[in-house]
Amino acid sequence: MRCSFTLKDLRVRPLEKRDVSEVKDIYTLSGWSVTEGGVESWLLGGGYIKTYVAELDGRIVGKVGLDTAFPPYAEIINIVVHPDYQGKGVGSRLMEYCMQEAEKGGFWIVYLMCDPLDVGVHRFYSRFGFKPAILGDREDPRESTWLFRFGRGSFIDKFLHDHPLSEFQVSEHRVDFRGRRLYRMRWIDPVTEDCLELFLEGQPGQPDHGTMPRVSGFKLRLDDVVVEALAKEKSYTISYDEPGGFIFEFENRSDDEVTLTLKPLTAPGVYIKPRPPRRLKVEAREKLTLEFSTVLSGFFRIPVIYLSFQTVVSSLIVSVNGLNGLVSAGWKFQP
Repeated sequence: MRCSFTLKDLRVRPLEKRDVSEVKDIYTLSGWSVTEGGVESWLLGGGYIKTYVAELDGRIVGKVGLDTAFPPYAEIINIVVHPDYQGKGVGSRLMEYCMQEAEKGGFWIVYLMCDPLDVGVHRFYSRFGFKPAILGDREDPRESTWLFRFGRGSFIDKFLHDHPLSEFQVSEHRVDFRGRRLYRMRWIDPVTEDCLELFLEGQPGQPDHGTMPRVSGFKLRLDDVVVEALAKEKSYTISYDEPGGFIFEFENRSDDEVTLTLKPLTAPGVYIKPRPPRRLKVEAREKLTLEFSTVLSGFFRIPVIYLSFQTVVSSLIVSVNGLNGLVSAGWKFQP
């Protein structure tokens, strides 16, 4: 039975224990399988793994997950709406709430997974600014597609604001970038020929051996400035006893000197050592290589086991002549 209501009566709030049975029922009615114990486990996120419900007149009519563990990344997980309330804006309200909460907390890259063949789902997410980042196998819908959205104030948002006619492209497969095979998102201004390219680590879908999708590097061509930056992991795992090492590569392909600054962006209890230099002069055509370690302190309390990927991520804000970029490195967490 379809129900009529107004969205102003819809309330989005955190999941509570009293909601467990109703949320399980919504999953069952939607053809998904989950136990009450599974729903209760969503309450154990410690502030990093959040579940929100849409409530209408005391009844739960929708649910969504939002993971905000490693800035600037946030993952939206499994929007589920009661069949009687589908197509009425409940899913949109849950999406809007998640994006607001993510940006409010400084998580300005929001990503999610969807079926590569479901055009209706693609249309829904594109309304909120999501772009394809890692394409799934069109012959096998189980290898889902990853979509990314870049929030207000991010360096991608600024590039698009300054280049409103930019054309978007995404690579179907991995491409070569500085000796690595990575997925690529690219925006090109057809008028100025300015270009921003992001290179992503990850894989279609969510295999057990997989790693969290993230921006490993970027290439920026803006006026006379042409630069490349990349984070290369030196190891596959990280633990409290064994740090995760990575190499930061930067190349100034411009004809003039640029000023480079690096700023760590990490979760509580995660540190990059040694501390990156705050300000560097990089000569024209110069290449720069720096080595860092990502260390977990005793204050690291993120329940990684409940994330979609048991990956620890650390990032650097890379500023070139005041223009920001981002590189991230990630490792499989070993408790």
